[in-house]
Amino acid sequence: RGGGGGGGRGGPPAPPPSSAEEVSPEEDRNPDRGRGSVEEAESASQFNRTLVRRETAMEELARDSANIGPGCRAAVLFHEAAFDTAMLMLEPASANNGRSPELSEQNSSALEMLYFVSEAEDQKVEFKLGKRRPQKLSVGSEVVIPAGETYSLKNVSRTQRAVLVTVVPQ
Repeated sequence: RGGGGGGGRGGPPAPPPSSAEEVSPEEDRNPDRGRGSVEEAESASQFNRTLVRRETAMEELARDSANIGPGCRAAVLFHEAAFDTAMLMLEPASANNGRSPELSEQNSSALEMLYFVSEAEDQKVEFKLGKRRPQKLSVGSEVVIPAGETYSLKNVSRTQRAVLVTVVPQ
């Protein structure tokens, strides 16, 4: 998978968890309490949790390892048997030497991908599917990326970042 989307094997969704666990903000940041080595804890931190608060997701996006290209950052929120979810941040042009950050890739999965816009300036996220004309997105917009399609997401705002959440089938 490139840059936070596409790829995977598909399959039926995992059954829902039998019960929800209440997690304190401290536990949310350290979901691996009581586990083995530091390496195991770091590796498992994004794979054994049931809740990710926005504050935690934004902290993960701020890490050096979240950089996936000029002005683009991504962090895996959940890694499940049937899907991954990730948060994607596209910086404003003013934070990227005047250039609008863009994520372009192909959905290499046999299933559709979803993107939800959770933060953005109104009509300033540009979505382009294949060779179709770009469409403008705002907070609350949702897009489906068909299997095998190429697409791009671009933040054309000069002043406000765009944050999206994606669901990527496995």
